[in-house]
Amino acid sequence: MHQHFEDTSKTSGATVIVPCMEPDNPVYTKLYTHILGISGKDFATRRKEAEEMTNVCDEEYIEIVPKFESRNVLFYRTDAYHRGTSVKETKTQLEKLGFTGRDDPRWKNEMFVAAMNHRYQWAGFNAKKYMKYENPPPVPKYWHFAPLTLRSTASAVGVREKLFQILDDLNVNVEAISSFWKYRLQKVCGDAYIDIECHFFKNGSEITVDINLLSGDRFVWHKLAQNIRDIFNGGNSKGKCQKPRVYPLMMSHQLFQMIKHGSMNDKRRAMRSLALSTFNVDIRKIEPWHHKPAGSFLEKEIKQWAEYIKVHRAHL
Repeated sequence: MHQHFEDTSKTSGATVIVPCMEPDNPVYTKLYTHILGISGKDFATRRKEAEEMTNVCDEEYIEIVPKFESRNVLFYRTDAYHRGTSVKETKTQLEKLGFTGRDDPRWKNEMFVAAMNHRYQWAGFNAKKYMKYENPPPVPKYWHFAPLTLRSTASAVGVREKLFQILDDLNVNVEAISSFWKYRLQKVCGDAYIDIECHFFKNGSEITVDINLLSGDRFVWHKLAQNIRDIFNGGNSKGKCQKPRVYPLMMSHQLFQMIKHGSMNDKRRAMRSLALSTFNVDIRKIEPWHHKPAGSFLEKEIKQWAEYIKVHRAHL
């Protein structure tokens, strides 16, 4: 929401809007990936610069420049493509009330970040790319390091980029918990799901990374931790994660009960079992997952298996 204090014909600085004219408009194909300031891209006040940053050509990029008077208020959805324009010097044109700035201290609050992810993650918002980070915090007093601890004298950003590339290569999902250099790592391997916590610290001249398993199959974690450590230290991967033991096959009605009432990982396991089983699957019972916005890592995994069932296994 923008509250205008003066007429934009005198101050300039009107907010430009790109309407969604067609359902396949590239600007709105993946909502947040094109929105400056939210998608991880910087803000741009010039049209040509905005076009280059969003990779959208002139024919697809139709701007509307509204005229605002004093006391006008502009309301828009956060997923509406918009960009600001330059305000004349010495002029105070508007107050922006809405999406939190990248350097807002509230990004250090884990509950705040979780709430923002819950609200916007389904549309492509990535707090990890959006937030601005200060230097990693010092090691807390009495901190007990996990068995998987990485150390480097490289810059904090360099260490983070190196580790995140390794995790990406190992198919580990990385999610920011707060701008205080704290992350959540998640991975599935067959029927197993592991949930991991990752902290970055400034420890003298070193950057120390503490990676600790919170829950999940310890055999899968042991193999993953070994690969992370070896690759980070310049070695090679020891192969893919070890498949966990196979749980006894349930009947279809039991799997549907898990999908309806189980935890998020139970839902994932049940949907995967349905997809890989020989049961005839009534598509109507999993239809909500075909339309449900998927924001979290496990929601995306569940939806992926639901789509597989729809294409390969379903019957009416």
